[in-house]
Amino acid sequence: MNIFSEIRSSVHDRSYYKNVLEDRPLSSSIKYFLLFALIASLAASILFSALVSPGLTDTLRKQGASIIDGFPETLVISIKDGKASSSSPEPYTVPYFLSPEEQEEGLALDHFLVVDTARQFDIETFKDYRSLIVLNETTFAAYDNGKVSVTPLDKAPNVTFDKKDLISAYGRIEPYFPAVPVIVSLLFFGFAFSFTGWKLVYLFFIVLLFMKGSRWYVPYIALGGISLAALAVSANVLAALAAVVLLAALVVILRKHMGTADLSYWKAYQFGIHTATLPILIDGTLGVLGLYPPIPLFFTILMVGSAIMNIRSHDALQGTSA
Repeated sequence: MNIFSEIRSSVHDRSYYKNVLEDRPLSSSIKYFLLFALIASLAASILFSALVSPGLTDTLRKQGASIIDGFPETLVISIKDGKASSSSPEPYTVPYFLSPEEQEEGLALDHFLVVDTARQFDIETFKDYRSLIVLNETTFAAYDNGKVSVTPLDKAPNVTFDKKDLISAYGRIEPYFPAVPVIVSLLFFGFAFSFTGWKLVYLFFIVLLFMKGSRWYVPYIALGGISLAALAVSANVLAALAAVVLLAALVVILRKHMGTADLSYWKAYQFGIHTATLPILIDGTLGVLGLYPPIPLFFTILMVGSAIMNIRSHDALQGTSA
């Protein structure tokens, strides 16, 4: 059976799971998962590139030109002995080159740069400026992935920077812009593969929900632990509670349809490796498309739902013993 047939069968197949649990070693399932993760990550990278790469180089050039056009001819910024100064009345502002619709959600910036070397850094003043970058007397502060990063100037070299220097710096990096889409795609592939591979670790905990027989209490302990963790980290307690209730209901349904099946931990883990196929495909596709729902425990809920689907439709697990 080739890998694509295995992926299809892992999503849903009447006889496949019986064969997996009775005739295949765990190592075979792990090899399947790693190959599946490689293919899924490659597919996600291609989809991501198709959505992001077209026009990315032109966008970088456009933004670079906007920064240069917005930087005044008369502004000269100097850093000497760890202290900044400028040649213009302050605070001096350079307009932001992105419209509110193009900006990262939650920022809504008005300025690209504010030079205010008469002040020391203050977080409230920084936010009031609504600027991507603020240069104070002894610090360089900027938004970095939605957080404020502050760098002291005490170790900065003595430099003088004006529009000519900006144009020169842009000229050195602009030839590399065409390589940016390729680099971004490769980085995304690495992230996607490592994130999918991490699911193998997470499965160590999820598969406790699949156990039955003499260990009837284990799924409930696991459910309690997962639920407490979700409630502890969730910003929306009501959403987390709703997700916990839904997950608990699915676990009850799962255990009901397991019948007489009594899986050992490692057989439950092997079962989980294959039932993770559909949840990973759904989880990854929604993530790449930017449609990922703000539902706590979303992947875990998909996992239990996939397990129910592959138990309810056939009796492949019936009589499977530890």
